[in-house]
Amino acid sequence: LKKLFDVYWRLPLATPKVFREFVTDEIKKSGIVLNEGKDKNIKNFLLDDGFFERNPRHVKRFITALKFALESVKAQLEELSQSDVANNNDEDIKDQKKSIQEIVDNPDLLAKVLLVQEKFYVVYEKLILYPAEIVNHEKLLRGEGKSEELAIGGKTVLEILEKDGEAVKNYASLINLEPQFTDA
Repeated sequence: LKKLFDVYWRLPLATPKVFREFVTDEIKKSGIVLNEGKDKNIKNFLLDDGFFERNPRHVKRFITALKFALESVKAQLEELSQSDVANNNDEDIKDQKKSIQEIVDNPDLLAKVLLVQEKFYVVYEKLILYPAEIVNHEKLLRGEGKSEELAIGGKTVLEILEKDGEAVKNYASLINLEPQFTDA
């Protein structure tokens, strides 16, 4: 029809109230169990027009990705629990279980990582190699550091994002959002 008719019609954006209700319903439908604080953090991500632009498809896709990641982590935890019994409570397996349990207990932090992956993939690729840098970014930004000073593996985030200053500010904004991996 686009070839026959040169008329474009766009649906208006949902109002913030309607979109908030939509997000709440989608989280409930997903079956992801969240306490009040973690629910609030994830909703803040989903309601941020800078990340999801009040687009229902983007929200549904993100919630599905989060649910899939959480279920994968839970399955990995169960697998380790079975290995732990078989290996007579091996300390290495206990440490792995503890780390994975932290992910299960903090789905809002997992959502933050997934958001970095989705919106800033080139940064995410570097963070995989240098995961502690996200903590350094939080500390730098909390200490009144500038987003231009953020670096990963000796390269500034500005360089990684190909000198896109707006993208760096958006990344810094995401890193500043609650929840954070560290506290003051």
